[in-house]
Amino acid sequence: MRIVAWNLGHQTKERPIRAGFVEVIAQLEPDILTLNEYVHGSSRITLLLSLAEIGLSHTLISTRIGSHNQVLVASRTRIIPGKLKAPTVSLADNSNFLHVRVSDENLDVVGMRVPAYKENEKKEAYWQQFRQIAATAIKQRIIFIGDLNANPARSNYVGARYLNQLVADGWKLPSPEGNWSFISKTGANSRIDHALVSPLLGVTAARYAREIGSTKLAGPDGAAFSDHAVLVLDVQI
Repeated sequence: MRIVAWNLGHQTKERPIRAGFVEVIAQLEPDILTLNEYVHGSSRITLLLSLAEIGLSHTLISTRIGSHNQVLVASRTRIIPGKLKAPTVSLADNSNFLHVRVSDENLDVVGMRVPAYKENEKKEAYWQQFRQIAATAIKQRIIFIGDLNANPARSNYVGARYLNQLVADGWKLPSPEGNWSFISKTGANSRIDHALVSPLLGVTAARYAREIGSTKLAGPDGAAFSDHAVLVLDVQI
């Protein structure tokens, strides 16, 4: 099964979906697609119809609270809302967290984006709660995937420290092929998009897709779809 996660970089606005977006998704061939830093609204009807045309006809979207961005999950097979709830550091946590159950596969997927908290106290609180949430789900066939706003190689950072603790708890944290998943306007880059995979599942491949042919998916300027690469994860159910 292939799960594709992409931070669209829409921040807090219902920004236009660029022409060719669904064609790019089709080439990536996901069974499950999760979009984060996404904002839903009336202009998204065409997007949902187009996703259905390429087989991703089942969709769920997190509830928008205030001006916070959301998560969309689209699937080839039926999905239903899951029961896991987000941390509660701020209202942004809930909008940026969506648990779905792929009932035909006995699989759970959580599309998510960890809010970019500046204060270490809030980061600590978020990750401490998230680790507790993960502990309740480790015996399920489940994947947490998206923009985790943490690079596990930078162990002096809060999020990285907790990711490494989660690996020690038994979770799989595949290291995707590719140098970076996020690039700033100044060219600074990092690996902050990841999947946390249940020990009950196998991972056969993980990579960051930054281009398809001549189409630039990720880059520091308006020539690309986003400032984040696509995270492509292949799992063995």
